[in-house]
Order: sequence, then structure tokens, then C-alpha cells
Amino acid sequence: MDKLNKQKQKKEAQKKEAQKKEAQKKVNRKAGAIKAAETRAKNKKIAESKKEKRVIAGKKAAETRGKNEYLIQKTSDGKKWEIRKRTSGRATKTFKTKKEAQEFYKNIKNANGKKLITKKKDGKVQKVVKKVIK
Repeated sequence: MDKLNKQKQKKEAQKKEAQKKEAQKKVNRKAGAIKAAETRAKNKKIAESKKEKRVIAGKKAAETRGKNEYLIQKTSDGKKWEIRKRTSGRATKTFKTKKEAQEFYKNIKNANGKKLITKKKDGKVQKVVKKVIK
């Protein structure tokens, strides 16, 4: 009889141990799920703040884009060269040659620190130069 009781007790102890392990697994899964949810929420907040920063930076860039740039390009009829501010729809001045337009840019008083974008005949960008204060 003792052997049977010992075996029963041993089986019951093993069952209890298995139940404890299963309960611990459930607790761990819940804790893991909670931690994962917290991490997702944190990452979402970080992503949103980064997105907001990109939007703000994009707006600032859009506000200043082209304001400090001059273009030298062919006129719409393709016969002359023009120099104009990038944001302006109208040419500042037209010239017979590209070289004359580049010389004119060098003599513009308020062109210091501004970019000059020179285009080829076909309209592709040839060169970008930033004028430096001398």
C-alpha cells in the first residue's frame, strides 16, 4: 500500500508541478504581450513625431525653395538666353549668348550667397554654382 500511496503522491506532485509551469507560462505570455503592446505604442509615438518633423522641415524647405536661385536658360522661342529668379515667371534680362548672361550674373549686386543654375540648350541642368561673397 505504501508504494501505491507514494506513486499517487508522486503523480499528484508532478501534476501540480505541471500546472504551476503552465500557469507561469500563461503569466509570461501575458507579460510578453503587454510589453509588446507597450513597445508598439512607443514606436508609434516615435514614428509620428519623426513624421511631424519631416512635414515641418518639408514646409520650411518649400517656403525657401527657389528664392535664392537664379536660372540661365534658353528662352521659350529658343533664340536667346535669359536670366531670371527661379521663382519668377518672367526673365530679368535676355542675351544673345550664354556667356553674356553669366557675366551679367557676376555683376548682380544682390546675388551674393545665391545659387546660379545654368541649363543646356535642351533644358537639362549643366552646372550649379553658389556665388560667394568676395
